[in-house]
Amino acid sequence: MKVSTSGLVLKAIGIIEENVPLFLSFWDPAPTFMVYPFAYQNTHETYGQMVIEDNELNVLTKSWITTEADAWGTITTPQGTYNNVFRLKITSLDSTIMSMGGGPVFESGYETVDYAWYSAAHRMPVFEINGDFEDGEYSAWQVSYLVSETVGIAEKPADNFKVYPNPASSHVNIDLPASEGSVVLKLIDMSGKLIHQNVISQNQDKHHFDVSSFPKGVYMMQIIKNNETISSRKIIVR
Repeated sequence: MKVSTSGLVLKAIGIIEENVPLFLSFWDPAPTFMVYPFAYQNTHETYGQMVIEDNELNVLTKSWITTEADAWGTITTPQGTYNNVFRLKITSLDSTIMSMGGGPVFESGYETVDYAWYSAAHRMPVFEINGDFEDGEYSAWQVSYLVSETVGIAEKPADNFKVYPNPASSHVNIDLPASEGSVVLKLIDMSGKLIHQNVISQNQDKHHFDVSSFPKGVYMMQIIKNNETISSRKIIVR
């Protein structure tokens, strides 16, 4: 993201380990997520697209994003109570087109609705909910709250993890050494939303999870131990 006096722009999505980019893709055009000043009942619409290339496979993602300040008041989280906060409702219509060898393979579309609560005393949201609507009811994937405003997470490489098949259409297998102990597996889509999370116990040296119901596209898999990311991998679901 790029923050300026005029607004907040989504520039790129990527993961870096040991100062080496494992994956980096830029929005072009880059969507302006929010414009400043932004107040209660303000609405902003933007558009962006991103192309991810992986050998012969190309993935084009298009996003139409509407940001609306739809509520204000007081909110209490485990970190405390925040007064005079306003809530952003962020609706994103996303289209993914995958092509291989110059020909289209598939096209899919989906809608997500996220909520973020902002306080004037903090640069980051103090509370967030990520989800979508199913049969007219809102279903949350992830709920988070602000603990600190530290930017950046130190990562260390872990080359002894095996992830296969990749690309995958039905399932993904993960082999990990027993010496790693219990770890948390997270699968995150290209908009940063948590799609899958599971705890792998220290007695499991193999883990299998179904991806057949996931929207086709590119995901980042993170393996976390003791609240530290020890491995990041790119996974393609097709």
